[in-house]
Amino acid sequence: MVEVRLGFLRCALYNHETMDATHRDDPEGASPGEIQQLRFRDVAAILRGVDAWHGEGGRDQVAQVLKGSRNRRLLERGIQTCPVYAYFRDLTMRDIMARIDWVIDRGFLTTEHRGRSPKLVYTMRGWDIEKETMAAELVRGFDELVASGLTLFNMNYLCERSPELLDRVLDKVLDKKDPKYLPILEAWLRVAPDSIRRRLGGVITELRKAG
Repeated sequence: MVEVRLGFLRCALYNHETMDATHRDDPEGASPGEIQQLRFRDVAAILRGVDAWHGEGGRDQVAQVLKGSRNRRLLERGIQTCPVYAYFRDLTMRDIMARIDWVIDRGFLTTEHRGRSPKLVYTMRGWDIEKETMAAELVRGFDELVASGLTLFNMNYLCERSPELLDRVLDKVLDKKDPKYLPILEAWLRVAPDSIRRRLGGVITELRKAG
């Protein structure tokens, strides 16, 4: 079986199709208190950088991802495959940390003490944005799988994701009403946990009707 993990499919998440960039640019060289606004796509990029650590990253680690650090420990984890790796490459670490703190101060992220250092975790407000970002990313990954011409898919990577996120992925697939997704969904059904199987089976049924 040919295995494809969507976590290693790099895609342009932060464009006008998925992000509303109507806010004015934020100032460079500013402290969190001096930053009046961040563009929505910048907030979403910071939240995506948190996801790259799967609950194990603090402010420093997320800032390194957004800066594009070549730290060996990061590279060994495959962090460079994250879509927002080096998103803030032209900013200093101080400026990146200020933006992360701004996102924390505005209630999109909070910290929890796990082990020796605090880790960044989503608030409900931040999760609502990240859930949409990740759902769109996963569906674009499905599109790449379809375009690849593969007929066998290893979908085990989805088992690591929350049922709430996966339910949103299925919403987006169902909205497209495109039977091209059936082979992927059928492969997913074979490994899906009980928490998502019923919904997944229902989407498969609806796409078969559409075909």
